[in-house]
Amino acid sequence: MNAQTYYDILGVSQTATLEEITFAKNNLAKVYHPDVNVHCDVDTTLQMQEILEAFQFLSDEIKRKKYDQQISSERVFQTFQMDSEVEQREDSFVLLWQAAQNLHFYVSESLRIHEENRHLMKSGIPIFKKISKNTTHLPTEVCQKLQHFKTEITHSMELLSKGNIPAPFWNLDAMNWVLIRWGQKQSTNYLTLFHRYEHYVETTFTRKLRLKRKSEHRHFCNQLTKVLSYNY
Repeated sequence: MNAQTYYDILGVSQTATLEEITFAKNNLAKVYHPDVNVHCDVDTTLQMQEILEAFQFLSDEIKRKKYDQQISSERVFQTFQMDSEVEQREDSFVLLWQAAQNLHFYVSESLRIHEENRHLMKSGIPIFKKISKNTTHLPTEVCQKLQHFKTEITHSMELLSKGNIPAPFWNLDAMNWVLIRWGQKQSTNYLTLFHRYEHYVETTFTRKLRLKRKSEHRHFCNQLTKVLSYNY
């Protein structure tokens, strides 16, 4: 069993760009920073150190090149070392967590770009008709970018579905809650942690807050359906 690599820690592929590596590091830092978890009775200092160490190597072109040459050798990490029960890197919850992050990011960015172009058209056309699923009004480079986003969205959904994570748990609060606890003991079945999260919500959230969460989920599902309905 090989130890996890820096790529595994950040939940990115070995071909990831610097932008993707930085994005992954920033997302993980928001969850694992000790100041964020000071009231959660969970010490994430070591996990944060591992994340920063991974980013330090992978963000430096020279260090990354040397590291890639030695990546076949085992490296033991104090907190992110895989337990023997975890068989494949694909089982790493970090990969699924990053998929959820990407899903929300690309849906948000797609809607933002559509909205920006809608305003541009509205300001330049006296009588503006509501934009349909037909996107021929968009510049070619914008369509290409949006198609890339749509591909990433589909890929993220496939990963989450393959991981047997129900869609209601694709929200970032649930994913972050599970990530923190999975990071403490990676042999734990993350699906069990989602059941614990569901119990946590039912026992600690007010009815008003639970209804708000359900409404937010429905809203996101509508946004997701809208983005996937566009043809480029």
